[in-house]
Amino acid sequence: GLSEEEILEELENRCKHMTKSSTSMEMLNGLLNQKLIGVLLEKAGIRLEQRVESLKPMQLKLLAKVMTDLRVTLTKPRDYEFAQVCAGGIRTEEIDICTLESKVESGLYFAGELLDVDGICGGYNLQWAWSSGYVAGLSASKKMR
Repeated sequence: GLSEEEILEELENRCKHMTKSSTSMEMLNGLLNQKLIGVLLEKAGIRLEQRVESLKPMQLKLLAKVMTDLRVTLTKPRDYEFAQVCAGGIRTEEIDICTLESKVESGLYFAGELLDVDGICGGYNLQWAWSSGYVAGLSASKKMR
């Protein structure tokens, strides 16, 4: 959501505060996803291990442009065995968020990817599956008592 000028300002600020041995890749840590850093640097003509102190103002300007104007064309989705999480499912407005019971059908509980909830990779979806399963199971057992 930042403009090219705002990104350029951030890059210049990062360069000023890096050590002399810092690399262009290190400069972008925490600003970009690790998998994107190499791609964006390459498109801007900057080596991953290029020292920050050797970066020219024009290189930073080009990097800011690449960061705000990168176009990606997807040709096809990857095969199913590469899938990490599914999106979609029962709308969260249709469940009681405290019990995960359906507002449409009493006594019906949902958990995990059955609900329209998904997070970034890194264990968040697994944690959601376990936590929501626990809440739904506990709620269902309380209702049965």
